[in-house]
Amino acid sequence: SGVISEVTLGSGTQASERDLITGLSKPAGLALVGDQLFVSDQGAGKILAYSLAAVRAQPGTAGSGRVVVEFTSADSLDLITASTDGTLYFGSGAGSLYSVDSKGVLKTLASGWPGIRGVALDTANKRLFVAVTAEKTDGPASIRIVPID
Repeated sequence: SGVISEVTLGSGTQASERDLITGLSKPAGLALVGDQLFVSDQGAGKILAYSLAAVRAQPGTAGSGRVVVEFTSADSLDLITASTDGTLYFGSGAGSLYSVDSKGVLKTLASGWPGIRGVALDTANKRLFVAVTAEKTDGPASIRIVPID
């Protein structure tokens, strides 16, 4: 099963690792806004939210996370990014780009692309950089720029 762990660096070459969230199907992305840790669980088709302080105090499970948005596993949710207001941006292997605001309102920002492997936010210029898979196996992948409000 999939796990989210925290690595703590000590002095010199010392480090320690501990599990924060267990029982995930296939965690693919993380975003942090304040104390809220968001996890895209690709295998379950969900984006889950956890209090970082709470899972540091007592490890959480896939079932203890708050479901922010749910798709099918076939949608293949991938990497996510977040703005400081709590809006999450993410894509799917099915080729759609989404946002979900802090109130849970889901919007489709783009669709019809071959697949999306990652999203990066440029807050200063109000745009997303979206890594789009190639249409054909031997074709080129691309980075698309999407303006946001």
